[in-house]
Amino acid sequence: MSEPESLHQATPFADSLAQMLGGALSADCARREARERLERLVVFCPVYRDSLLRFPELWQWLESAVNQNTSFRYGTIHRLWDEHFLPAVTEDTWLSALQRFRRQVCLRVAYNELNGLSAITDSLKELSLLATFVLREVTHRVYVSSEKRFGTPWNEERNCPARFATIGLGKLGGGELNFCSDVDLIFLYQGQHHVHRQGRASAMTNEEFFTRVCRESVSLLQARGEEGYLYNVDLRLRPEGETGAIIRSLSSMENYYAATGQTWERLALVKARVVAGDEDLGSELLESLASFRYPRRPPPGLLMEIAGVKLRTEREVPAAKLALDIKSGPGGIREIEFFAQALQMIYAGRNPFLQTPSTLEALERLYRYEHITRSDRDFLVGAYLFLRALEHRLQMREEMQTHQLPPPGPDRALLAESLDFASVALFEQHLASVRKQVHDLYLLLFGMSDREAEIQEWTLFFSGQEPGPAIYPMLRRWFWGPLPPVETRLRHLLLGGSTHNLLTREHVTLFLEIAAQFDNTLGLLAHPMNTLERIDRFAERYGARKPFLNLCAHRPHFFRALGLLFDRSQFIHELLCASPEILEEIFVAGLKLAKPRGIMMDELAQLPHDSDEEFSAWLWLYVKAEQVRLAIANVLGHDGAAIAEYNLTKLTDVVLAQMLERADPERMLQVVALGKYGGQEMTIGSDLDIMLISAEEVTTEETTRRATRFLKLASHTGPRGKTFEIDLRLRPFGADGPIVTTLDSLAKYHAQGSARLWERQLLTRARCVSRDINKNTASSDEPLARAFVTWRDELLYSEALPYSALEDILTMRHRIEEEKAHVVPPQRAFKTGPGGMMDIEFAAQMLQMRHGWKQPSLRAPGTRPALKAAMETGVLAPDVSAVFNDNYEKLRTLELFLRRDTARSVSILSEDDDEQICIAKWMGFTDYPAFFSDHCTRMAATRTAMNTVFNDEKSRR
Repeated sequence: MSEPESLHQATPFADSLAQMLGGALSADCARREARERLERLVVFCPVYRDSLLRFPELWQWLESAVNQNTSFRYGTIHRLWDEHFLPAVTEDTWLSALQRFRRQVCLRVAYNELNGLSAITDSLKELSLLATFVLREVTHRVYVSSEKRFGTPWNEERNCPARFATIGLGKLGGGELNFCSDVDLIFLYQGQHHVHRQGRASAMTNEEFFTRVCRESVSLLQARGEEGYLYNVDLRLRPEGETGAIIRSLSSMENYYAATGQTWERLALVKARVVAGDEDLGSELLESLASFRYPRRPPPGLLMEIAGVKLRTEREVPAAKLALDIKSGPGGIREIEFFAQALQMIYAGRNPFLQTPSTLEALERLYRYEHITRSDRDFLVGAYLFLRALEHRLQMREEMQTHQLPPPGPDRALLAESLDFASVALFEQHLASVRKQVHDLYLLLFGMSDREAEIQEWTLFFSGQEPGPAIYPMLRRWFWGPLPPVETRLRHLLLGGSTHNLLTREHVTLFLEIAAQFDNTLGLLAHPMNTLERIDRFAERYGARKPFLNLCAHRPHFFRALGLLFDRSQFIHELLCASPEILEEIFVAGLKLAKPRGIMMDELAQLPHDSDEEFSAWLWLYVKAEQVRLAIANVLGHDGAAIAEYNLTKLTDVVLAQMLERADPERMLQVVALGKYGGQEMTIGSDLDIMLISAEEVTTEETTRRATRFLKLASHTGPRGKTFEIDLRLRPFGADGPIVTTLDSLAKYHAQGSARLWERQLLTRARCVSRDINKNTASSDEPLARAFVTWRDELLYSEALPYSALEDILTMRHRIEEEKAHVVPPQRAFKTGPGGMMDIEFAAQMLQMRHGWKQPSLRAPGTRPALKAAMETGVLAPDVSAVFNDNYEKLRTLELFLRRDTARSVSILSEDDDEQICIAKWMGFTDYPAFFSDHCTRMAATRTAMNTVFNDEKSRR
């Protein structure tokens, strides 16, 4: 485009047009004023030059008395179309004719406004009427065409055609449309039935019919042609925005706004007006929404919410351009509109006379009813008209939707001249003064608190914008490493996966309440974002998301516990997602650190007992709920590894006792706990190493039946695995032996040499599970248990383990190391590797078998009590004892963490980077190398200590 010239110049274009018209040139156009007006138009609005060259007679139409002295009304626009365009229209040319018609009327508006022949208020009104006419023409034509193709949408309840209406919002709704404005629309219909064709209902629903009408209408309105397009259509203000249906029924509209309507939607509907279709239907909707649009009791903080909406609209404009934006920038058009609409929403619910979609009319009425002063009214009306005139100048130049002032230079000079300013400096001075006063009045009404600014910044972030200066440091603090797509993931936590869930202020404030806990919680997590996603997935299964999030917000300990739990256990996360009712069970029971056996027995007695299947299903739920409750106590730091293992063991004892009572009420069977279970070192996911023994006089058939029933109860499979994984392979003859053995058979097995050394060794951790609610080991009044303990002590502790067996134990330990710890480096095998857990366990068991015959305290099953007794009796040197105890706790804690994560046996450290990060974080280290270095140092010290213990015992020979 060539450089703009002054509007006051010679008239070469007028001369060219006059030549083209020749003898047809009217007297009106021959006048000098007409030529100057034409030149003024084409200099400032070169977009219309081509139209005038193609249709030079338009100049004469523009200069005719009807155009210069009459403000177009709707009927005038309609007659212009009917008389001058419609007669020549065919099916193929209808759209291009309508596009040319729209441009011709816009040309008239630009011509008259630019040349002072009409006021800006006339332009706003005529452009609104033009858009209304075009919308009605398009939607009516599409409706008639669709009706011919598909039939008539029918309201069967009223036995009449279904109704359809179009609501205009924004400046169209307010009757103040600007030159190149989008048209903001909402479509609705009434009658949710089927289209009737030839008197019968067809398969097409009314909704499908009207959806077609809307989509085709929008497509035609936006179609490009030689004369441009009719209008850009913006449907984002409809219910649920871009994700919502393009059209809704009347009842659906009413329900939506009643249930989920937001402040920005109230603002939009303040400027609502029926623009096409059935006016009664549209009016019925607006009437039903009157209390939503204009609440009698505005919600608290309404002004701050409106200010927030305005702030978000500002963010649609790049910051570098905001100062030049006369619509969204400070002191711009929107601030005047929001000022008027806010006061309407505050007062119009109690004073219906304030209810108008027009900004100018609203300012007048607000003054009339003394809600603003005369001076404020006069200033704001003048400022609004000036800014709207400026907006028109920017847009009519190339018929482009823009609100940006041109940079200093010829274009800005031409703009100032078109508004009759003597100089650019005077124009800029006036504009700056207007904008400052507008912004001052806006701030006087909408002064924003720090809290509101925070809410708005987060709202913008959740709406997809880059994190602002206040948010970015928080995100960096909460989520280490490269920032993942935080906005979408946090938004999903708030709203869930449904695209119909729109972000509200309530969501943002709820998030901020939860986020207040992030600093104290996320820093403890290995993978903060992954954990929040786990919380998100659990929320989907928990039920209604908002009550769950409220629970997280208002019960910080709950959120912290859930975060730590889900960070440290994928298994528990999956378990709770599969059975969210477990969490309810935990809340009913409370987060007490430990339950006495008697309370657990009472709770179990309340479970349904009608059938084994029902009983075992409820037992499964009870066990998992208790495991989760105990895990919460551990992750919150209330319980160390030893207490956590003891409590899990106690839980197992009580549940097995209850199962035994059901399967074996006459108490013919005795459960002997072995391995970690016997040593009271249970973790989540631990197998139950047990042996079932019976009295000699009990028949094999009967005991087997009872044992089978017991094992079935204990092995019930729920949504996430079995109640317990029972392992009977440590019984005599392993998997080949009977599932129940008598004490006599057990004694013979060991006496006749069938048992190997390791089978004797494992008996150091053998413990009889008691059915007594007050005791965790079998009492003296349980004969079978008493007999077993007597036999075990006789077998293990009647004399010291021979010196020759020491080397056998060491050989067995090294063989396990070779078979099980074949990883690089071997320290990754924290259980079986050199210096691993087994070093300490073998040393403790050896000391038990060597000295238990003279030191009864060494006979207690379990590694920890054995180490304690060994030190107290002088069997174990204090320095070695310290190494064993400290490192054993570290290794047991590590195993507890890893097993709780997957509920599977884990004995080797992973090489996966993410898993290593978890290990380091859980164990209290800054990174994995720091953890592994400490881990290797400890394992080396443990191996040295084990060798010392065995060498000392050998030297005592």
